Amino acid sequence: MKYLGLAFSLLIPFIFLGCSRSVDGRLPTYKVSGTVKYKGKLLENADVILQFAEHNKTSFGRTNSLGEFTLATYENADGALAGEAMITVTKWEELPASTAPIAGQPGYDPSKAYAPEKAPKLLVPSKYTDFKTSGLKTVINASSSTPPLNLELED
Repeated sequence: MKYLGLAFSLLIPFIFLGCSRSVDGRLPTYKVSGTVKYKGKLLENADVILQFAEHNKTSFGRTNSLGEFTLATYENADGALAGEAMITVTKWEELPASTAPIAGQPGYDPSKAYAPEKAPKLLVPSKYTDFKTSGLKTVINASSSTPPLNLELED
């Protein structure tokens, strides 16, 4: 009887783990890459976010100089979750680094320390920055061969 209680207590953690998650609680991910075009041109340094409402999780990618991205969910380029996802694409104007003095330099003004010199400009239509208005959706299949996710943005 003593051993039966010990065996049961060792099995309890496995009962609560379930079958769909790994030991560390992560859902499986699948490699997803693609491109972003706006007005027919590949878009550099654009942020692509997929929201999986079913899992309450997101996957993220940033385009390179060729407009290509690879999605990440838990760590760099590990892929996206399987399921239906809404998509946003955001690209902001890149501003030059601030030339304002930093703490310890003559002329430093703490009230202006974190204020941008000018507000960055959004470089894609604002509808693409919101999951509700972007109109961009996809389904990621639980497969090792996911087709490219190629996004075409229009005005």
